[in-house]
Amino acid sequence: MFWKKKPVTIRFVTADRNAFAFCKPDKATKFFPNWWKELAKNHKNNESQNMTYCNGFTDLYKKSIIVPSWSHFNMTVGCDFYEWNFIDGVSTATEHPPHQRGSLFPETEYQHLKLSCPWYMECDEDIFVSWQEPTYSQNIHGVQILSGLTQPKYMSAVKINIMFKREQETRQYEWDLGYPLVQMLPLTEREFKIEHLLLSEEEIKNRRPLKYHSKFAQHNKVVKELSKCPFGGKK
Repeated sequence: MFWKKKPVTIRFVTADRNAFAFCKPDKATKFFPNWWKELAKNHKNNESQNMTYCNGFTDLYKKSIIVPSWSHFNMTVGCDFYEWNFIDGVSTATEHPPHQRGSLFPETEYQHLKLSCPWYMECDEDIFVSWQEPTYSQNIHGVQILSGLTQPKYMSAVKINIMFKREQETRQYEWDLGYPLVQMLPLTEREFKIEHLLLSEEEIKNRRPLKYHSKFAQHNKVVKELSKCPFGGKK
């Protein structure tokens, strides 16, 4: 007898009431793009096959999660400057210095920004989650969401790294509340389910998976310890 495996639970936790009410990260099937929905309306009447028959597309949406924008966002990029704002007035973003990425996305051509999502992602099991750009849902030319892997058991922060293309003339990028920003794929053979929790800032602080357990943090800890050592290379 074969027993069905228990699904993996992925929890999204926030203290932001507006995000909880209107912009929950959820299964991607709740975020099918409008162009696909239009095709699906005449699915049975189509004499020829189209994207509604594509298993590569439908399986991607069945097995992934979309993280939508939690606020209207505006970004202005010039040849040597940039400025951004969230309409909610509280969301934050930071920039990584260009030297950290070497020749990848040169500063003369791209501007980096890392958005701090009000949601935290938790999982009690040690799985990886792959992040990628929601190619089929985004329609803003010049915006590239960077891919990567995280382990929500050890690192709960949801930080969205974005590259904005610089043009010859100053350019403005913007998207509205609910715009699909990231498509996440839990790397597990088991089914997954999603839970949403609204908690206070203090409750989240006390339950948040510790960053100190992440590989990046462990690396930083080693570097800091070496810097204290007389043989660590620090002058």
